[in-house]
Amino acid sequence: MIVLYATDVSLYSAKVAIALEHKGVPYERRMPPGGSYRAPEYRAIVPAGTLPAIDDGESRHRSRAEEGDARRRPVEVGAHDPDRADGNHGHGYA
Repeated sequence: MIVLYATDVSLYSAKVAIALEHKGVPYERRMPPGGSYRAPEYRAIVPAGTLPAIDDGESRHRSRAEEGDARRRPVEVGAHDPDRADGNHGHGYA
């Protein structure tokens, strides 16, 4: 059975719970271990410490931060510049 780690004050958690209910997916709702998403007990399960989190007992989505790829990717300078001389305004057409 799916475990949904959520808090009562999280709108994101509420949205996931509503989606699970709507789809008829059986789940168990739990507060994060340690009482907070910042607690070491919860971060042992979800290293990013984000809510909501779903654990299906088999696999778990890993964020880029958990995979060590948390650095920001550079954006091409001028990619969205409406005054570019080449007419490319960053929306895929000239």
